[in-house]
Amino acid sequence: MFQIKNRLERQEYNLLKAYDRGELSIGQIGTILNLSKYEVMELLEKYDIPFIRVDEAYIEHEFNALSLTNS
Repeated sequence: MFQIKNRLERQEYNLLKAYDRGELSIGQIGTILNLSKYEVMELLEKYDIPFIRVDEAYIEHEFNALSLTNS
């Protein structure tokens, strides 16, 4: 597992955990850290935080959306 080494990494980690809790978006984090969305996604990977969470409700929603477009 990673180890937080300095203040910037602690700020990154805290912002990314806020994303993980649904409190911030990738765009908001990018604005705060002056990073692109792609760079924020790389940080998510660095700290082993999922970019997207897939649960049963999400899968059902996506399946229903696909069914409607194929009708």
